[in-house]
Amino acid sequence: MSGQKEAANKPQQLNFSCHCGAIKVSVPGDPAPKHINECMCSNCRKHGAAWVYYPVEKVTITKTGPTKAYLWDEKICEFTWCEACGCGIKKMGINTRCVDNLDDLARVERRVTWDMA
Repeated sequence: MSGQKEAANKPQQLNFSCHCGAIKVSVPGDPAPKHINECMCSNCRKHGAAWVYYPVEKVTITKTGPTKAYLWDEKICEFTWCEACGCGIKKMGINTRCVDNLDDLARVERRVTWDMA
């Protein structure tokens, strides 16, 4: 019975958005992410980012406003954010701090890493 309750509590879809709502990102809710990566590189630390990662084909991005991008260091990591409000959502890594419903990720383990994912 507890397996049925657990399945009923899983969201069908995880939804993320920037502060003003001009960028919306959705991914399947099942399977849930294995963990949230709290990267400690200088850029992620200063942006307070906490990432989950999905294959590109599983990510749906809707933009109703302009975005900006920042490509840094060895050009291996690009950050994209809403030009209007400044909240960032990456194409492959999604900043969990932009999740619309906090309960959707409440039981996902958080890991602090010092290396880029």
